[in-house]
Amino acid sequence: MRKEATRETKYWFQHRILTEDKKGAWFAAANYNGLFYHDFHRKRVSFLGAFPYGKYANALYWSGIKVKNKLYFPPRYADRMAVYDISDGIFTAMDIVPGNRAYQIDFGQNYLGYIPICYGEEVFFLYRCSPFVACMKGARTSFEYILCGETGESLRISADYIISGDYFFSTIADSNRILIFDMKNHELQVKNVGDSEKRFFSIALTEGFGELLLLEEKGVIYTWDFCSDCIHEFLRLPDSICSVHQPLSFYEAGGFLYIIPFYDWFGNLNRCYKIDLMKKHVEHVDIFREYDAYIKFMVYREQDHFGFFIAPYGEDIYNSEHVALLDLHISEGILEKREYIPPGNIENGIFYDKVSEYQRHISCNRLFREVSGKNVLSESHSVRLEDFIVYLEDLDS
Repeated sequence: MRKEATRETKYWFQHRILTEDKKGAWFAAANYNGLFYHDFHRKRVSFLGAFPYGKYANALYWSGIKVKNKLYFPPRYADRMAVYDISDGIFTAMDIVPGNRAYQIDFGQNYLGYIPICYGEEVFFLYRCSPFVACMKGARTSFEYILCGETGESLRISADYIISGDYFFSTIADSNRILIFDMKNHELQVKNVGDSEKRFFSIALTEGFGELLLLEEKGVIYTWDFCSDCIHEFLRLPDSICSVHQPLSFYEAGGFLYIIPFYDWFGNLNRCYKIDLMKKHVEHVDIFREYDAYIKFMVYREQDHFGFFIAPYGEDIYNSEHVALLDLHISEGILEKREYIPPGNIENGIFYDKVSEYQRHISCNRLFREVSGKNVLSESHSVRLEDFIVYLEDLDS
């Protein structure tokens, strides 16, 4: 098990966009306005820059997606969606929330962010606090908005979802409801499945059986036929699995269903569960054997790759100096894992230090403060890119 500490890892903890070859990832920092690239195999992290009109705050962006040569980071606590052009290194931002009051949407506090989805030439951003989708297509300079009858109600849409053909499915927390998004026809609906006492928190598609599986909080797996709306009990999990009420993620591969912790704040979920769907046999897989008493948090799930940040229990995963990235690869019933230790230094570190100093400066001053002859606002307001550049130039002089 890894023993050494790293110098500076506060920027590490955040969801990631994997490259196509799974050899690296882009990510927006957790408690900082900045974009980084992590090269897994060269063991290097490069600071690429900061997003314009961004605040200095935690969890500005919770997810992201790569579309051709651009990265899109929908907002969580940020005011706008961040965009990065990989080819020319240009940062931009765009509004994602409709300004037209004809859309009667009670957004409230965006504490869950969006789920980004690529579908043909369209890109969807599904809002996780209410059934609402922003659709970007064509030149990708504007949005269309897709609503459903339950829009306006505060919901918690799970980050664990599946896509089957033209349909997106996700569970809604603390309920028996399933969110269904018909991406082809731009239709959203929320459907009650089974009786109202059920509480589903994970969903999977079994390719071999052609049915959806739903995991209920009491540890019962159900099969659900979306077309006929029939639901049947498939399997009851051992009590040891059900005793810990923390989210679990489904993944089906090679006739096996894997149940993997979505996060583990207490360091007591050290195993995933592998189910033979034909035999209905459950076995434990000790994927976290060497990380006993480590907290874990899933930061990406792309195809057959799962990524976790891990840190010793009792430490703040946002600020721990003992954090590492663990990549799980599940294919044809075989599970492989690789650990990537954050390097102690950042490429382009001088630029990183200057940006960090600037953001701390505006964050620590709640009143107007003159910088380079310009007024810079506190962290709860946007900062003009022109002022930001002038400040960096003055630091060089």
